Amino acid sequence: MNIELLRTLGNAKKFSKGEFICLEKEPGNTAYLLLQGRVEVIFRSFEDRNHRAVELRPGAFFGEMSLLENKVRNASIQATTDNTLVLEIEKSHFFEILQTDTEIAWNLMNTLLARMENMMNDLRFSSIVSIAGYKKNVLYLQIKKLNQEQFTQIVMKDTAYAYKLLRFLSSSLAEMNEKMLEEEKVQLSMGECF
Repeated sequence: MNIELLRTLGNAKKFSKGEFICLEKEPGNTAYLLLQGRVEVIFRSFEDRNHRAVELRPGAFFGEMSLLENKVRNASIQATTDNTLVLEIEKSHFFEILQTDTEIAWNLMNTLLARMENMMNDLRFSSIVSIAGYKKNVLYLQIKKLNQEQFTQIVMKDTAYAYKLLRFLSSSLAEMNEKMLEEEKVQLSMGECF
């Protein structure tokens, strides 16, 4: 990871435990790299029944989905430790970093893929058809076969295609998040009926 490049293209920001780094449903024009501390991903952040999805550790990217998708943020990120340090990366520099430092691009792809696979494992039986659709998708199958050297070659030779792969993972994750929240809502309403 090219730390000097990141320092020139990003801004380090420190957060205290409990502070929000970014908020669900706000426009996203930055991505973040967690340098120190831990953060939690929270869906439906300001509702009584929010969903705390996962805690991220140093080295994790977050906030990138809104940059890849050009949509509002689909989750809030909250610091869970004092002195949480992140590198905030503006949209204008995000793609430059991915092209210049292919290790970061590779790590981002693997992060998104791992999140997607975790989400597939968490979705209930009612989503089995959707999960099968993702697993049969040509882009998903190609991503699963790529090693770092192959992905680096794609980034260097056909950057647009590399972004297409990242956007596929990002949009699939966003869809799965929605399905998970819908399933949870149905379970809650069924519980209230009994």
